Amino acid sequence: MPVSTVFYVISDGGGRLAPLFVLGRCTEHEGKVLLPLALRVHHAAAGGFRSARLGHELRELVAEPARPA
Repeated sequence: MPVSTVFYVISDGGGRLAPLFVLGRCTEHEGKVLLPLALRVHHAAAGGFRSARLGHELRELVAEPARPA
């Protein structure tokens, strides 16, 4: 899979409260496609609980994507 590292930055006008999502290179392991994702967020914007909650929700969405109607 020819995907290299992608940086996606959401700018809020120079502040540091916007999250930074970093996607890594897609790999295949045991029949599954893996896409590393890192989240960088300022502790004043969201704590560890909310960051972990986002990670769990993203994992659930990717594991069972919605089917088109």
